[in-house]
Amino acid sequence: TTHPSLDHGLMALWGSLGAYSNFTDDYTAPPHYLGAASGAVGLDFVALADPLGASNELAVELMEHV
Repeated sequence: TTHPSLDHGLMALWGSLGAYSNFTDDYTAPPHYLGAASGAVGLDFVALADPLGASNELAVELMEHV
């Protein structure tokens, strides 16, 4: 992917700041699927936005170790 050049040596990046994984009720994609899919469509980044209190016990356990 080519990125537009901006002033002062900066470059534009494309991504998503609001993706939900299977750590949120009613969503089915594991986090690594979201990462792979975002790369496949040319995104530079993806930020998971699962709520901190997600009902998935694994999500809660993972957040305790961050």
